[in-house]
Amino acid sequence: MRVKKLGEKRKCRGGWKWIKNAVILAVIFAVAAGSLAGCGNYAQENMKEPQIQVPSNHLDSWQEELPQDEQYKVLDANSLRGLVIQEDGEVMFAASYEPRVGKESFDYWDISVPYESMVSVNTESLYNLFDMVLSLGWEKADGVSRKEAGLAKDAEDATSIFLAYDKEQKPGEKGKAKPTAGRRILIGDADGNGHYYAVLDGSDEVALVSRTLVDAILNVDAYSCILKVPVVIGIDTVEQVQIISEKQMFLMEQDADGFKVDGKAVEEKEFKSLYGKLLDIMISGEIAKEGRTEMQGTLAGGVKAADNKGAEGIGSERTAVLTIQFIRNVEGASDVEVSYYKYDEQFMSVSVNGKEYFLVERESIDSLQEVLKAL
Repeated sequence: MRVKKLGEKRKCRGGWKWIKNAVILAVIFAVAAGSLAGCGNYAQENMKEPQIQVPSNHLDSWQEELPQDEQYKVLDANSLRGLVIQEDGEVMFAASYEPRVGKESFDYWDISVPYESMVSVNTESLYNLFDMVLSLGWEKADGVSRKEAGLAKDAEDATSIFLAYDKEQKPGEKGKAKPTAGRRILIGDADGNGHYYAVLDGSDEVALVSRTLVDAILNVDAYSCILKVPVVIGIDTVEQVQIISEKQMFLMEQDADGFKVDGKAVEEKEFKSLYGKLLDIMISGEIAKEGRTEMQGTLAGGVKAADNKGAEGIGSERTAVLTIQFIRNVEGASDVEVSYYKYDEQFMSVSVNGKEYFLVERESIDSLQEVLKAL
């Protein structure tokens, strides 16, 4: 049955710990930044145009092509590879396991709705959501037809929960990266006794599931499922880092011959210390949905903020306060551009590859700029 388009294993739940360890490592490596020579024509002359790839996911194909369960059975959260939550035909949340070149293994999970695969996922929170979905219960509602249960809608327009999973994976096993089966649970009317009627798509056997859990799932807080950092980029996957701050430009480079800042050789510890500071920015909040805008700037070019009701300079061209471009050294890996824009007196907004969802403390960007000015 056609469903509405969306536009391996269970990985380590320690993604957040990895970030904290990386920051600690950067602090350990910290030395006086004064020896990192400043800016000049070298950076501008040697910068590269970022090659940005638009991420895709497999959820559409999994929903259309995977064999669908027609009988309910208990699943293990470790076997899940994808989840789509849909209310009255509108996709509210979608996550899938998407191994990609240039990403750490714990960072393979994507949240494509609502964040267009532009976040790093907090796997602990995501698996808590999985556990909730798998705890709905499934009690047969004998003598109740699909029509009586409010389950006569097509899957495309219904409220539903879709799961993609590795059917062959056994508890304790790693399983395969790709799912081998799918399950779509269609949600119907309330029964008046703390349940919703439900049915597996393709089956006529109506069941009862927990109304409390279904309501919680339909109101999932996507923001709680992300790591509160704009980007996670392993230093070993980067060829150079291009930094545009106000009227200054800086270029960090690394290769087999060593480490350089603006063409001048530096020690590895100094290089890693500066790199750690670039990533040591934390997300402090989320831009309201009606205030988001899709950004198109590159190399700190001006971009319009016509729809961003919280941003400074509404209806005019905005210029990024700070732009950092990560040029990758891994074939097939997308470059990454992170830009920070004035938002209000407390916050700046952050755009990652043109997608702007989150806020960071203005003070943290001011502090980073002071570090850059000292180069």
